[in-house]
Amino acid sequence: MKKSTLAVAIVGLMTATVAAQTNQKFAQAQKENARALMQYEWKSRTEIQKDGETRKDQLVLMRYDSNGELQQAVIASSPEPDLPTRGLRGLIAKNKKKDFMEKIEDLRHLVSRTANLTRCSDSWQLRKSRRSRTWFN
Repeated sequence: MKKSTLAVAIVGLMTATVAAQTNQKFAQAQKENARALMQYEWKSRTEIQKDGETRKDQLVLMRYDSNGELQQAVIASSPEPDLPTRGLRGLIAKNKKKDFMEKIEDLRHLVSRTANLTRCSDSWQLRKSRRSRTWFN
């Protein structure tokens, strides 16, 4: 009876140790990948369609600067449509454009948050490790 209890305890301890090592290796690999990503630059293409018709197309050069901040430079963009500038139609067009640009900015913010998974994963790993420390203490 004592031998089986001791064997179960040893297996449990070994499992916890292997899991901790795996988490550390995973976190280390994520950090190395994030550092490697800082060296690259890439192009991001945004295309806005309505009813199957392309309304706006934009090509942006993306890269990280020395501070780790994501930098964006517009390379090419489709021309802006001719909007009315005077009267009631001009006012309506101006307001619609403003609302549209706010929605685009909100979408960009959402995409940037979800595209940067390493930051989310790091915070998830940190919360998980805090939980596991409090769980075993």
